Amino acid sequence: MSTTEISFFKGKQSVRNADFIAFVADRKTEQVLKSFVLEQAMPHVHIAVGNMDHAIAHLAKIERSPLFLLVDLEGSVMPLSDLGRLTEVCEPSVQVVALGERNDVGLFRSLLKIGVRDYLVKPLTVELLKRTVNVSEGKVTPVTLARAGKTIAFADARGGVTTLALHLARHLAEDTHRRVAYVDLKMCGSAANSMLGMQSNNGLVDVLQNVHRLDPQYVERTLVGNGSRLFALSADLDYGRTKAFEPGALRRDESVRRRRQDA
Repeated sequence: MSTTEISFFKGKQSVRNADFIAFVADRKTEQVLKSFVLEQAMPHVHIAVGNMDHAIAHLAKIERSPLFLLVDLEGSVMPLSDLGRLTEVCEPSVQVVALGERNDVGLFRSLLKIGVRDYLVKPLTVELLKRTVNVSEGKVTPVTLARAGKTIAFADARGGVTTLALHLARHLAEDTHRRVAYVDLKMCGSAANSMLGMQSNNGLVDVLQNVHRLDPQYVERTLVGNGSRLFALSADLDYGRTKAFEPGALRRDESVRRRRQDA
């Protein structure tokens, strides 16, 4: 596998901070991508000749997922399965563009359903990339279907659930490089805050009381960070104190968090 790194800033550019990452199957496509990023003066770029396994291995070890990811499906026997594996190592905010040799409407629709932004058929050209990747606005066009984050729920009546849930949250944040929000529904304080070495800001109470004001920015402000990838949402009400929340408030909060697109 060969790798091309391009930087328009002074000093050494780390691949770990690449905003645009591409893994393609052949040299001709690699050259087209080089021409495109040079013409567009795109900084923070990582281009490599490799297959889907190479892309997955690379994304699993970098500190931050890219804004844009282009992957080549050439040689993939089960492209949907391969892209499913890819989603396990990159954040939902990543704009994924797939490249392939098959001009197949059925495949295109299946890719859109799993959250791929667009599907380009080879041969790739600079003009085609210009119509697909809008660098100045920081987004991929024209497809607008968003991939959502995933929700894992823990429930137990005998204790120990906080420890299990928190260890899983740490594993996902540290080992799989996912952005994780740990939501604790115990309204009168949780051991998770002590285990993480931080205090609750009563963000859970805030969002449940203001369900009609929820948007990604508002919800983000209610989280307490523990590092760059693990965040907590909890409450710390006095014992015996009760709060009435509108029905469906928690469902609304969870929906906003799943759709949130990271900056």
